[in-house]
Amino acid sequence: MQILQILGGLLAAYLIVGFVHSVVLFVSDWKNIKFVEPGERLRYLIYILGWPLVWSAFAIIIIIFFLIITALLMILYFAGGLC
Repeated sequence: MQILQILGGLLAAYLIVGFVHSVVLFVSDWKNIKFVEPGERLRYLIYILGWPLVWSAFAIIIIIFFLIITALLMILYFAGGLC
């Protein structure tokens, strides 16, 4: 079960890196938005603000994978297969 704690820590690190990446991308590109054509500003903002959604989607997939693995390990443990 310690492997799940390690995987949980890695997931937390992944989410922190994703959040930092999104903030850095947003801050570094915020100055450039005034140079974007008025019709393209919405698309540009969606691109910048969409990165947190991408990181979150991958994190949710990983969390679901961990939950499935945890459920299988618990079934094996209580069935007597991992004594």
